[in-house]
Amino acid sequence: MVYLSRIMSDFIEVEVDEGDGIHEGVQLRFKAVTPPKVVKRARLDRGQGPCWWTIEGLSEEPRAAWVEDSSDGEALLVFGGPQGLRITNESTGEMRREPYLLLTRSTEIELPGGCSRS
Repeated sequence: MVYLSRIMSDFIEVEVDEGDGIHEGVQLRFKAVTPPKVVKRARLDRGQGPCWWTIEGLSEEPRAAWVEDSSDGEALLVFGGPQGLRITNESTGEMRREPYLLLTRSTEIELPGGCSRS
């Protein structure tokens, strides 16, 4: 279950069930800095150098929001429901499952309608 609750401040609670490709369930809470927006893809470095990865939510549309991060001040949280995310390398076709992504300010993302530097 991924949901927003409004109690004094905005929080995003990420709950991802254990399943195929996700070995342990995840339950985390982040303080939102911005409201979530639908996201389509991101330029990620997953060991092969930076390249574009398509982002799919397996049970909900993938969304991204800026959240407070104790190590960097702010980070971009990408989440997609209780089954997490499937990311696909657009160059190689490699697919991975992720419960969520926590990205830096320098990460390029694409929202519906065009690119945006996060």
